[in-house]
Amino acid sequence: MQTFRFWRVTALLALAHTLLSCSSSGDQTACSPGQSIQCAGALGCVGVQLCNSDGTSYGDCTCGSSGYAVGSSGGHSSTQSPAVGGQAVGGSGSISLTGGNPSCVPTSMNGQAFPPYVPARHMPGSCTNQAITDYYDNCHQLNECSAFMTGGPYETCGTCLQPTPLVASSLGPLLQVGTGSLSTFETNVAGCEEILGEVDCAAKMQIEFLCQYGACANNCPLDDYDSINGLFQCMATALTSQCSNQHAAARCLKSASDVAPCTGSNFQEQFVAVATVFCS
Repeated sequence: MQTFRFWRVTALLALAHTLLSCSSSGDQTACSPGQSIQCAGALGCVGVQLCNSDGTSYGDCTCGSSGYAVGSSGGHSSTQSPAVGGQAVGGSGSISLTGGNPSCVPTSMNGQAFPPYVPARHMPGSCTNQAITDYYDNCHQLNECSAFMTGGPYETCGTCLQPTPLVASSLGPLLQVGTGSLSTFETNVAGCEEILGEVDCAAKMQIEFLCQYGACANNCPLDDYDSINGLFQCMATALTSQCSNQHAAARCLKSASDVAPCTGSNFQEQFVAVATVFCS
């Protein structure tokens, strides 16, 4: 299954930033200056919005000076399309990445020992479908997060939806990743499949992502738009080089019916789908 990044950036969204950057203390700061989140740009490109210097709002959605050319998938993918019995299901679309930092290349993952599987932070019943949509529309898009913060009417839902760093003991629907001055978010497709019962495959999908990200994170710090493009280009390269074995192993879903609930044609659709499985 394809996953989309939020700059996933929801900014692979710096670990010190979160999607829930809104303050519950009453100040009017909408976001952390320099924070980056993923967005959908012109013609369906996957782009980035940066928080302005005074933290009052995000700028326009920009796909960067080099940008992406994407096929029917609607965005760049970290895990590609999920596969059943070795056959891709749902279609990943064609991905062509250009630009980025030329020194941002995957390092060898030979002999890499991956950590044990980190389970999904499943909180069924914590969000209504409308609350998940409101979270995306208001907190993610407009940075109006107070309803999902402590004391807000959707506090429990906000807890379920809050992005988690990879070092957490359990992972929510959004993964917060990245090194450098920016961070990004990744939909947690592996956790989504775990909740649907594809436990063995979920572990392989998580290793696939960790391999991709581990091969590129240190060489590709997120500092500007082009560095985000570079990271994703590096991860796409790692998928067919340093992590080709992990990628092959992750084509493992047993049931085609488990694909659609964790799938979307763009970041918004996939976020809503994955968040529904985790939190609804």
